[in-house]
Amino acid sequence: MPRLTPPRDASKVTFVSTGTTRRPADEAGVDGAAPRARRPLLGRLSVGAKLMLLVLLPVGVLLGFTIAESADNWQTALSLRDFQNATEQSFAVTDVAEALAEERTAAALMGLFRF
Repeated sequence: MPRLTPPRDASKVTFVSTGTTRRPADEAGVDGAAPRARRPLLGRLSVGAKLMLLVLLPVGVLLGFTIAESADNWQTALSLRDFQNATEQSFAVTDVAEALAEERTAAALMGLFRF
């Protein structure tokens, strides 16, 4: 048997890469090994995608709240416009009612002084 000897210069150790870190048995469930769990979604995203998500998620939520609040304010403005129209109509009706009351008063006074 050949005798194994350590390298003469220990600082020049080289490592051979096999190109993969997963064993086929991990995925196939062979040899009693449990199937390997999939990496979570954020673990599979690139750094750029994570940064984009970090920026766009709060902006999207803020935009959603802004749109909801704008719709509510729009409904309030429509309600106030209806109230303003009703107020203007009430002033017009008040003027008509006042003119009618003066006419009835004048007619009643004419009826009293006719004898």
